[in-house]
Amino acid sequence: KIACAAPSLWESIGPHEMPEPIRLDYSYNDQRGLGRMRFVRFHPEYDGVNNRIMFAGSQRGGVWKTIDGGANWSSLNTDQQLDQLAVSDLAIHPTNPNIMFLTTGNVQKNSAGLYQTIDGGATWTRPEWLNQAGNLENIRLTDNLMLTRIVYKPGAPNVMFMLACDRHQNGPAGYTGGGRGYVYRSTDSGVNWTVMLRFHGMDIGAAIDEINALEDIEFHPTNPNIIYVCGHLLHRSLDGGTTWEQLTGNAPGLPYPFPVVEN
Repeated sequence: KIACAAPSLWESIGPHEMPEPIRLDYSYNDQRGLGRMRFVRFHPEYDGVNNRIMFAGSQRGGVWKTIDGGANWSSLNTDQQLDQLAVSDLAIHPTNPNIMFLTTGNVQKNSAGLYQTIDGGATWTRPEWLNQAGNLENIRLTDNLMLTRIVYKPGAPNVMFMLACDRHQNGPAGYTGGGRGYVYRSTDSGVNWTVMLRFHGMDIGAAIDEINALEDIEFHPTNPNIIYVCGHLLHRSLDGGTTWEQLTGNAPGLPYPFPVVEN
């Protein structure tokens, strides 16, 4: 318990109710709620006055939308049973916000692939061209996969990046380390995807706890061809994602394996 002299500046703004129908397929079936929130995204034209649209995604409750800055939320889970999926990220087209891509999957639920909307989230589809092996190189949608991030490259709306982790399973005890990380790139607005970086994850011999997943991608603020991706390792590209170098273990101050820190 931590005492704080100042009043809290944080409050829960929802969404609070799990949508119906509910498929309780967990061992802890008595739990309610949306699960942990995975992302929050602002509409590209959000100004806090005339446009107050935001989107949020959750572990077990799919995708939600607010048009009043978070005061009220509505479910966008109208298609494809999104209310039963673990969604992980949302990419909104920078000049046509009616087009959005949604990734699925996390440490407890395998990915159901990529979803797309072309009407601002009113309806969602899983186009075959988004989920077939030829267009999503080496993505195996039923093989312990997590899609973790999807983003548009700044200044180039036809270029997209997506992060994924292909996990290993170790019997009923759960998932272990050793998952493979992938960085995918599309240069045709998400129609075709190519693996630009793959690496084998760290075998920790215990619950994965998302340690092998690629979790984030960031672009240099003045040169978007400089890109960083991170999970338990940090990688950098200097040429727009064509080639990559591992910084963890090779850059000063970023040792690998990780040093043991004693309390």
